[in-house]
Amino acid sequence: SVSERRDFWEGALGMIKERPLTGFGPDTFRYAFPHYQKVPLANSDHPHNMMLKHAAEFGVPSTLLYLGIIFTALLLGWKFGRKNELTFSILIASSAIIAHNMIDFNLNFASTAAIFWTFLGLLISQSLEKISIKKSALTPKRIVICLSMLIVGVLFIGGMYEIYQRTKIVEARIAQQEKNYEKAETLLANSKPLFFEDAILLRVHNAINAKNEKLAHELLSNITKRNPIYAESFNLWSELFVKVGRLDNAQVTNYRALELDRYNRLAYHLQWIRIQQKIGKPLDQKTEKTYQEMLEDYLELLKNNAHNTVTTDDPSSAIQITHAIEEFTTNGARKIHMKSLRRKLTETAELERKKFTEKFHVTLEPLSL
Repeated sequence: SVSERRDFWEGALGMIKERPLTGFGPDTFRYAFPHYQKVPLANSDHPHNMMLKHAAEFGVPSTLLYLGIIFTALLLGWKFGRKNELTFSILIASSAIIAHNMIDFNLNFASTAAIFWTFLGLLISQSLEKISIKKSALTPKRIVICLSMLIVGVLFIGGMYEIYQRTKIVEARIAQQEKNYEKAETLLANSKPLFFEDAILLRVHNAINAKNEKLAHELLSNITKRNPIYAESFNLWSELFVKVGRLDNAQVTNYRALELDRYNRLAYHLQWIRIQQKIGKPLDQKTEKTYQEMLEDYLELLKNNAHNTVTTDDPSSAIQITHAIEEFTTNGARKIHMKSLRRKLTETAELERKKFTEKFHVTLEPLSL
């Protein structure tokens, strides 16, 4: 965890040095960081530091203003409200949120961000009441309290709505596992979660499995139009094109998925190898060696479950790549090595998955061997 954060912080500093004035833009850390990434799978939506994230995405001047607002709220809260138990509690809570977000980042969640900024608003409102020249019935404090109650109410209703929508998605997943694609499509088509981006991708998977090319094409077109740099959507395009025999298109979209992928997912490489097999284009010796080295590096990550490897990139993809290369290669020594590597990957994966389940009480899907 410490080394991972060091890598994120160093990468964020590199981003800031490259664009100190404007940053890379809102919510772009996930897309820009791979250019600074040093360790496979070590990627994130944020650098685990609220200030570095803001500076990398919005620039140094904006970060100074951001710091100024926060510091002012804390300073006013301390100066005018430290003798008030409620205000002092809010001050301590706000400070704790800031401290936590200097080594992690959870202000990307609407509920956490709303609480944090509401706390700062309350600190400022307490101070404004102390220094206001003329009091009125509609004081800043009352305005903040009313707005806070409104926000809490909206978040509660939104949370209940989201829970209800996600129960539909769970039902749809079960229907997919039972190959009841018609039921899964009905559930997914009627689910409209607020914060679950991948819900529509589940629907695309379902359409591809149900061989509903028209629906899958329509859904993917909408996704790509809305987010033209979403790697998973391009990989799904590739799967769809393979299903319908359009291998040239499958190659192009898979290349795009590999280019955009910020997690270095082996599943995309497995798709690429399968496409090469279908078009009858053998892997050259250099490519085979590169994949062998990649799998050996992955095995080392898997041994320590670094970056939660067992969930970040399903070991099934690595295992299936060894099968594909063994089947594809004409190098006898490499065939033997792939068998040995597959055995090590399988044993390590089973062991780490067992540890993960015992620790987090989460049952993972069986390995696809």
